Amino acid sequence: SNVTFTIAVTNAGPNTATSVTVQDILPAQLSYVTSGPGLYTATNGIWNIGTLNVGAITTLTITAHVNLSGPIANIAQVWTSAQFDPDSTPGNSLAGEDDQATVQLSVPPAADVQLTKSVNNPTTSVGSNVIYTIVVTNKGPDTAAITVQDLLPAQLAYVSDTGLGNYTPGNGIWNVGTLAVNGSATLAITAHVNTSGSITNIAQVWTSDHFDPDSTPGNGNPAEDDQGQAVITAAPAADLALTKSVNNSTPNVTSNVIFTITVTNSGPDTATGVTVQDRLPAGLGYVTNSAGGAYLATNGIWTIGTLNVGAVTTLTITATVTNGGLTITNIAQVWTATQFDPDSTPGNSVATEDDQDSATLTVPEAADLELTKSVNNLTPNVSSNITYTIIVTNKGPNLAEGVSVKDILPAKVSYVGSSGGSYNSGTGIWGIGDLAIGASTSLTIT
Repeated sequence: SNVTFTIAVTNAGPNTATSVTVQDILPAQLSYVTSGPGLYTATNGIWNIGTLNVGAITTLTITAHVNLSGPIANIAQVWTSAQFDPDSTPGNSLAGEDDQATVQLSVPPAADVQLTKSVNNPTTSVGSNVIYTIVVTNKGPDTAAITVQDLLPAQLAYVSDTGLGNYTPGNGIWNVGTLAVNGSATLAITAHVNTSGSITNIAQVWTSDHFDPDSTPGNGNPAEDDQGQAVITAAPAADLALTKSVNNSTPNVTSNVIFTITVTNSGPDTATGVTVQDRLPAGLGYVTNSAGGAYLATNGIWTIGTLNVGAVTTLTITATVTNGGLTITNIAQVWTATQFDPDSTPGNSVATEDDQDSATLTVPEAADLELTKSVNNLTPNVSSNITYTIIVTNKGPNLAEGVSVKDILPAKVSYVGSSGGSYNSGTGIWGIGDLAIGASTSLTIT
């Protein structure tokens, strides 16, 4: 702060005083600002009065800036006079004489504490983390014990902090402790972004045990140098989650299965441009679908479009099983979305993310066996021989194993012989064994 000293010089006579000067050299703790009226030179502290008549009084005011705390003594004395002074001697620096006076200042400690605040990523997304860095510096002239408040706004959630001192996220108080002159302390706060939009986070010096010459702790004035803020812009986000199920995980070949895909938007914002990909794998053939949106079997894309916060939409796909002896995994994933997803990335085919799911089918092997039987004579006579021909064909889709055919001859015919395979006339069993896909075998029985 500034102080103004007033010096008054009186000539009690009995004669006019000439060549009068006064010396007032400001001590080191003070710096000169201005003075008047009269001619005063701050560099040597001389106030040139000149002539002072009997009974006259002259006055000088000196305004000075206080630079340091503690006791400050400012001495002024008559420095020269052409006439004899009966009770004092100019310039002898004797405090007991009436041509010298002292003003004693008692300046309490002061610390100019400054604060800056920054953020590592001013343009971010919901669901991400940002790091705020707060730096406090003590410009002096004295040490100071200080606290800082940085109470995270509702749109942010505290994650962690590192730095000097102790930070309490509940009230936002950072207890910095004692900071030396020209010393600095740094705090880094990691916060999670919960909401989209513009988010302002303010930090300010909250308390100081010393006077601050250019700011007031805790007054919330952004123009002062003990307060700083950082503004981030969080892009809209939509947390899309996908689940997938199937009505029968162990179907047979040629049967139909129904896949159900559900997509949920947990927010915090509406999702737009949403599509899901479910391309049916080999072993499945598309039959039909029902959906809240359009599904194209050719590319597997289900176009959802807009999905509000908290909304759920479902697609069912009916498919036929075309191959046996397989494990078939059908994958569905969120393919596109305009908004950022805080815990998954559309279209990246990462199975552990919540925007992708799968359903697995275990299809047993199958073989479509066809049998034809003919006879060489439909109108034979008694005691004549006839020949039956049996043909078995494997239409696939898998190898047929352990195949046997039963043909027990009726009572009105008696077994003569057979060819083309191992036939037991007693049991009527023709043991074929394995039959490859597309292969045929035949047996003749006479």
